[in-house]
Amino acid sequence: MSRTASAGTARGVRVRARARGHRVVARAKADARTASATRAVCVITGGARGLGYHLARALVARSCAVVLASRDGARAETASRTLGAACAFARCDVGETADVEALGRRARETAERLDVDVVYWINAAGAVTKNAPLCDVDAREISAVVRANLLGPLLGARTCERLARETSKRVVVFNFGFSDWGANLSKSAATHKSTKTGLSALTKALNAEVRAMSPPIRCEFHQLSPGLALTRVLLGNGNANPISKRVFNALAEEPSVIADALVDRMLALPEGSTSPVEYLTPLEAARRMFDELPRIVTGSGGRHFDANGDRVRTSSDVRYDDDGVELLPFE
Repeated sequence: MSRTASAGTARGVRVRARARGHRVVARAKADARTASATRAVCVITGGARGLGYHLARALVARSCAVVLASRDGARAETASRTLGAACAFARCDVGETADVEALGRRARETAERLDVDVVYWINAAGAVTKNAPLCDVDAREISAVVRANLLGPLLGARTCERLARETSKRVVVFNFGFSDWGANLSKSAATHKSTKTGLSALTKALNAEVRAMSPPIRCEFHQLSPGLALTRVLLGNGNANPISKRVFNALAEEPSVIADALVDRMLALPEGSTSPVEYLTPLEAARRMFDELPRIVTGSGGRHFDANGDRVRTSSDVRYDDDGVELLPFE
């Protein structure tokens, strides 16, 4: 090789090295800017559908870094792209230990990279069977509901306790359980009602467990009660009959509205609190039912469903599926 060629090669190596160095520095500066503006790292299981997606949207809008997790990795990736650079995605089956542990490592790595002290973990993944007597429900459906509604949160809690113990970060976990009054009023299938009631009991048991731990860890568990969200869990599988739709006009709400209200309350929780976060209080529910009662009795239709049980369209841009569930931007 000639001296000129050798010198040219050396210059090329130095140029590429400087370019790589500039990229590393730029990436570090970008991470620093992101970290200074990030309130928390938020993991959402079941984040690519329904209320989970809208919680992700609301958290991104409030300067949180979100890891949107779903059993369907391709769907999670598509959903995350609609929410911008602050939303990453992960494939996670909440019933698989390895998947949940990997999601925990992802949360830890993100929090450490952004130098964030608070990690929120929202167990939004859930399942429901058709609303029928248990003897008429397929055993595979029953197993799927128990796996999503109870096993998933158990594995998530285990991962979160370990994350809090190993990092000394504040880890705040939200479980989608029934409020006490909501459980009494619910007419959902036995599979759904029993697992969600069990999840509420699990939340209380976990807080008692954490309080007894020595040395203490910064881990809190909260019951998150969204009320009646107009999602596939509520309206799918043919579960919504004409009478129930009249009640939904009073008590149900679009998931986007519920998510905005819940996120504000979640982010405002002081450290050490284990208070439940509820969208609808008993008093507010009673007021809504009283206001809607004449239309419920006469079947004249309301804000969500008309007299025929069809969806009331609030805008020409809104799209619904056959069950009356509003489609997400990427659907």
